[in-house]
Amino acid sequence: MAAAAAAAVIALGGVGVGVYVAGQNDPVNQVLQAGDVRQATVDVNGGGTATVSISSSKNAVVVRMNGVPAPPAGKVYQMWLIPKDGSDPVSQGLMDAQALSHPAVVSGISSAASIGITVEPVGGSKKPTLPTVAAAPLT
Repeated sequence: MAAAAAAAVIALGGVGVGVYVAGQNDPVNQVLQAGDVRQATVDVNGGGTATVSISSSKNAVVVRMNGVPAPPAGKVYQMWLIPKDGSDPVSQGLMDAQALSHPAVVSGISSAASIGITVEPVGGSKKPTLPTVAAAPLT
């Protein structure tokens, strides 16, 4: 009986370590737990806010939408990195109504001055439709 109890404790400890390690490997947690992480919250035109957690050491940003309404029918939100050198913005993914409730990780921010969010047709656009609904500096 004692051996079975010890085995159960070891098994549960192994599960706990597995969950901890998995959490450490999660890109969102890697950015949020970085020693240099800094946050900014910006208003989103149309309602709500976007909070960006920026880590230069991880070369990434986590974007969380808070209270932002679903995009209009037939539209999505699209994230863009705006390069420091003035070249064309680079698409970083789409957020539909369902994706708004999950944080998004954008990597490769070292050459970007800011991140912008626009409203685009479903499937996204090759270039941002202006104006942006939100923008946050990354530097």
